[in-house]
Amino acid sequence: LSRYVSTAYVSAFSGQNVYLEDEMNLDIMQYPWKERRESQESFLNTSDADSASKYLRDNRINYIYWLNGEHTKVGTEHLMVTEIFQNNSVTIFNVVY
Repeated sequence: LSRYVSTAYVSAFSGQNVYLEDEMNLDIMQYPWKERRESQESFLNTSDADSASKYLRDNRINYIYWLNGEHTKVGTEHLMVTEIFQNNSVTIFNVVY
């Protein structure tokens, strides 16, 4: 899961599927991506840890990729995630089920 969705570089470099990425091309291809975007925004803005965890499970999200400064309203300390990488630009979490 990544909030940065204007390019497909996360999937290109990681070889992993991405929940939502490259909205411009999804729009051109007429892929119905807006529901996913709204769902993702709800996840990011919820203060209910159970709801946020359910979102990750239901959508089979295994990793969260955030540019530094990005976070959920509920906070990672209330989610079942483990930080696996951090540098001065990004933080990557592994979702633990």
